[in-house]
Amino acid sequence: MTSRDLIRLFLGPGWEETGRIFAFFGPGIGVMLLYYTHGWIHLSIGRPERWFRWGVIEVICTVGLFLIALPWGPKGIALAWTVSFFVLLIPSLWYAGRPIGLGVGPILTIIWKFFAASVVAAGSTAWLIHMMPELEAMPGAVGALARLVSYSLLFTTLYLSAVVALHRGFKPIYRTAHLIGDFLPRRPARQTVAVVPSKAADELNIARVAL
Repeated sequence: MTSRDLIRLFLGPGWEETGRIFAFFGPGIGVMLLYYTHGWIHLSIGRPERWFRWGVIEVICTVGLFLIALPWGPKGIALAWTVSFFVLLIPSLWYAGRPIGLGVGPILTIIWKFFAASVVAAGSTAWLIHMMPELEAMPGAVGALARLVSYSLLFTTLYLSAVVALHRGFKPIYRTAHLIGDFLPRRPARQTVAVVPSKAADELNIARVAL
């Protein structure tokens, strides 16, 4: 798995178990980014007290899942962390958008295709990995790096292909590229000041020409 190879590449051999634990965090990263947008909604409509109340609910839910997962050790805790975002995602967006009538339906209409694309890409990548046993058998850091690059490129290609297929076009990719461009620093535009001669200066110039 890529997470195990990533840990092995940067921390060296002997950390494989850490890589296996880290793999349980992977599915929750994308959902986590979606989940935390509820805070933007609370602040943008001027209701930080609702964000605080939801934070209390989040802590109760997450701690409860951790307690349930304790018998399974570190892997159970990692999985509980991931599950917490899936459980809280839709309720958090509903609660945040309630004061302004922002329902969950329009949000799900936009994100479900990206979620489906990631599931399809992950499943296809896992299936194709089993078709390449020679790559999986490569030892050492070189093998870990080769797997990391190969699997990442494979997943990215499959994910982008699924996104294009589900949206029937490249519009989401263009939008993402434009959004990334907005975050990049830009050089300040040079301001040119046009000097308009006054009436007195015009008369002086005419007088000089006449002389």
